[in-house]
Amino acid sequence: MSHKTLLMIYHSLFHTVMSYRIILWGNSCHSIKIFWKQTRVIRIATGCGNTDSCRILFKKLNILPQYKLSIPIFVVNNRDQFLINSEIHNINIRHNSNLHLP
Repeated sequence: MSHKTLLMIYHSLFHTVMSYRIILWGNSCHSIKIFWKQTRVIRIATGCGNTDSCRILFKKLNILPQYKLSIPIFVVNNRDQFLINSEIHNINIRHNSNLHLP
């Protein structure tokens, strides 16, 4: 099966279901289970064994692990929803330009 077909199947059947509401549970203790499911799907789709490294497969297929991608994209797309530390207080600290954690 070609990489193009494999990517189309991956994105249409798995990626859409997996990315549904990942922002809400992306930082939970269960997010590693989602990553394990993602690696399992990639291994099955490529015909690799359970002991083969997925790092190589992710690079080969040009897919990022879902938990590493979704939250930064959400923050960039919704930048106006977040405050910077310097907007909260007037103290000059080295983390002034970081986003304020609620």
